[in-house]
Amino acid sequence: MATGTLLVSPLTATYGTVISNDNGESVLDLDERQIVDLFSRSGALVLRGFNSTLDEFRTFTDCYGSDFLTYQGGGFRFRSFDRRAINDESTILSVTGGSQGFPMPLHGEMFYLKIRPRILWFRCEIPPERDGETTLGDGAEIFAALSPATQELLRTRPIRYDRTLADGDWQTTFQTDDIDVVRDVCAANDTSMEFDAATGTLRTSFTCSALVTDDAGKLRFINNILTVVMAERALGSGVTNAAGDAVSMPLVVRWDDGSPFAPELLKEFATVCEECTTPVAWQAGDIVMVDNWRVMHGRRGSPPGKREVYVRMAAAATF
Repeated sequence: MATGTLLVSPLTATYGTVISNDNGESVLDLDERQIVDLFSRSGALVLRGFNSTLDEFRTFTDCYGSDFLTYQGGGFRFRSFDRRAINDESTILSVTGGSQGFPMPLHGEMFYLKIRPRILWFRCEIPPERDGETTLGDGAEIFAALSPATQELLRTRPIRYDRTLADGDWQTTFQTDDIDVVRDVCAANDTSMEFDAATGTLRTSFTCSALVTDDAGKLRFINNILTVVMAERALGSGVTNAAGDAVSMPLVVRWDDGSPFAPELLKEFATVCEECTTPVAWQAGDIVMVDNWRVMHGRRGSPPGKREVYVRMAAAATF
């Protein structure tokens, strides 16, 4: 469908919309009502060919979101996974491990906390030389593709995210040196915590469902299981503190009783997510807008150091 000088087309047969621009228009020229309508109906927008600047990205996101997040309490703030603020903008961040080139499986953003972003915006500053696509996957399609036994298991059994953060790490994660601020963040997120003042070690635990129920009552597979398992496998026994002593994994995910997921179950999650994945290639200045409660995201691997993508996250929509 053509709208003025823009071409509007489906990203897939069931979700997502691509808005293509070949005439040099600014992303700020887009009709806000049309953006809201397309996004509300399809759950994800790809804005291609707008060659947006960082200032335009900020202004565009301000039109549709509020309560922008700084990634306080983020689960991937260690080693090469950490993020950085862009141009001292505390709510415009590099993506997790953005310079490393490793792939990321489909996941919901910050679903290891109760307070999660409602909308995500990604902007490409430097596209990868090859590969490195952002990937999207509809949570409802993924849940529907799981076996009936797995669906029932996820309906009835909660999961638990456990963190063990050494002195120095929890300050980075929660963006504060004040343990009382951490207590407030944990309380707001229904997260239990234990702090060992002698060692400076913080332990937290958050229990939730691996599923999200949308406004229509439809169940969606949206969580951080595959990313947390990936990080746990990648780091293995290689996590040490400043003294070089081995320490516990910073973040793990288990069933609510602490038992691990069966290997065949993790394989099913990974297989189904891959089958439901839609890759989105990048051009400089492209923007992707994602409903974090409907659509999971990830990325393909790419040569390290060449891909630069930024993210902004809003806890609430303005529409």
